[in-house]
Amino acid sequence: MVATDPRGAAVRPVLQVIRANLAPFLGITALGVSSVITQVTVVRELLNVLNGNELVVGYALAVWLGLTGLGALLGRFGRHGRRALVLGLIAVALLPFGHVVALRLLRSAVVAHGAAIDIRVLAFTLPLLLAPYCLLSGYLLPLACSLLEEGDAGLSVGSVYFFDSIGDIAGGALFSFVLILLTTTFGSLYLPAVLALAAAFHVARVSGFRILAVTALA
Repeated sequence: MVATDPRGAAVRPVLQVIRANLAPFLGITALGVSSVITQVTVVRELLNVLNGNELVVGYALAVWLGLTGLGALLGRFGRHGRRALVLGLIAVALLPFGHVVALRLLRSAVVAHGAAIDIRVLAFTLPLLLAPYCLLSGYLLPLACSLLEEGDAGLSVGSVYFFDSIGDIAGGALFSFVLILLTTTFGSLYLPAVLALAAAFHVARVSGFRILAVTALA
């Protein structure tokens, strides 16, 4: 009689569930990498372009947290499905570039050269600039939860935030030890964009969305 390892027997069902739900797991991990790198890049751009200080950084982080939470709340009532996840990942890959461009245009458009930006202007414009990415990234978390609940009720909220945390840690490490030393502001955004597009392609491919898969590759 062959002895079996009870620990291995307990782990195998979990691994099988992860393989069966690999597409949303990859998508949410890519989102975690993108969110951290985008957040740090945008805050650094605020310091450079708007001559920001601790008040600006604190306000930007508060706006980021609030809008992401609002996006998660909206995700409870939005349309769920793998098609929405693919479209969301494609948008997550592209929006950070728009944020950086918008910040630089804001500086040249509303502030005289050499002058500090009016805090009232910043208080009004910064939420508008950050809203697209923050709302979308928050929205995708409950979307991923709903996708996992469709397949296995045992892996839902905890699993989503576990893989999102892995992406957050990986994104922070990549930015701190690699990207900030070797790349420019836009260069720092290329890696999370590639990861998000690769995840979008995988989700679209396994879900049979051929047009979306080609769009992610393009």
